[in-house]
Amino acid sequence: MTWNIEKLDLDTYLAHVGYDGPRDPTAETLRAVHRAHVLAIPFENLDAVLGRGISLDLGSLQDKMVTGGRGGYCHEHNLLFAAVLERLGFPLTRHLARIRLGRRHLPR
Repeated sequence: MTWNIEKLDLDTYLAHVGYDGPRDPTAETLRAVHRAHVLAIPFENLDAVLGRGISLDLGSLQDKMVTGGRGGYCHEHNLLFAAVLERLGFPLTRHLARIRLGRRHLPR
């Protein structure tokens, strides 16, 4: 699967979260960028609660959470932050995620 991380405007993201430190893939950079992300982009699930469609493509996430000034729910944050880390050179392994809502088995 292609994640299209090259579509992420890393400079705009880093400016939005207020991070202007080193961009090398180190533990210090990871901690600092993660902290900046958490402090700048809130958790928000308004679209899900209001029954609006949620698009998880990188362009839509960037429009909503970076240039649009809104927050996102867990999957939105994870996808956006994963793209940021990959653009910074961190190796990532992505995993499937789903909401179980107390049920033991759900199809993939």
